[in-house]
Amino acid sequence: MAYDLVAFQVSNAIGGLGFGVTAQATSLSTAFLAISGCLVVGLIISWGLALAAVAPTDTQAGEPWPLPQLGPQDDEDDGLVLVTARWSIEPVQSDTFLELAAQLRGIRRRTGATNPRLYHDPGHDDEDMETFLVGSWARA
Repeated sequence: MAYDLVAFQVSNAIGGLGFGVTAQATSLSTAFLAISGCLVVGLIISWGLALAAVAPTDTQAGEPWPLPQLGPQDDEDDGLVLVTARWSIEPVQSDTFLELAAQLRGIRRRTGATNPRLYHDPGHDDEDMETFLVGSWARA
């Protein structure tokens, strides 16, 4: 993406300089015609270029977890909340779970969570614990 941005900025600078020189040497109308011609040529040249194929992904929102019932002294905006989740995993599926945990981390970040972590207790091979912080109970 950085290369695209640099190429875009350089082409803007060179194009602006070139068409500014054209406008000063001839007229503004001629410069606009030259810009139009370059855009048409660029369109024709790039028409056959295909965009990279992207694997389809499921973009549907998951079912939200129910929010905890707050007591009368608790306020939704009291500050950061540490959320923990325990995942029961069969030992033969632990490698698959770890691969999918990267996607889980992205899901947590997309919903506003910070510091998502996954912990494994060597004494319990069938359980992992996930923790993350949210800004308030309203966003848990």
